[in-house]
Amino acid sequence: MRLFVAVPVPPSVDDALDGAERELRAWARSERVRLAWVPAGARHVTLRFLGDRTDGDDVVDAVERAADATAAPTLTLGDRVGLLGASAVVVPVAGAEAAAATVSRALRAPSARFEGHVTVARVRPRPVSPPPHVPVRTVAWVPESVDVIESRPGGAPRYRTLASLPWGG
Repeated sequence: MRLFVAVPVPPSVDDALDGAERELRAWARSERVRLAWVPAGARHVTLRFLGDRTDGDDVVDAVERAADATAAPTLTLGDRVGLLGASAVVVPVAGAEAAAATVSRALRAPSARFEGHVTVARVRPRPVSPPPHVPVRTVAWVPESVDVIESRPGGAPRYRTLASLPWGG
């Protein structure tokens, strides 16, 4: 199973992201690319991608200990859309850096570059130019939980939450 650790986004963030959809779809038409929109309710801020694991119980236990000892971060959705890599249309999220580092330490995972973001859509093929300045309403929130999620590429549903763990601290 492919696992990752993430913070779910609240409806106010989904609403702000949905507001950018029309302009992003117009950009995609002009670039002759296809957008696969990430639907509301499936969006999240990934704290750590773990890849293939045979069992998620050890991950859930480690993340539960980390969450219990950590206060919930205050996260802030950025005000613009951009590309991350060749295929992800994202909006940056500030404030998740310490939570991501805590999760990585709890999992005894090597340090990894972290850019807090919410993926809005996947794009194929790679666009020639980045998205134009598409304004996004800035939203701040304090997440209630950190989730351990199984990703099933091509499966339905694509994501399955194995555990939703409250922050402590």
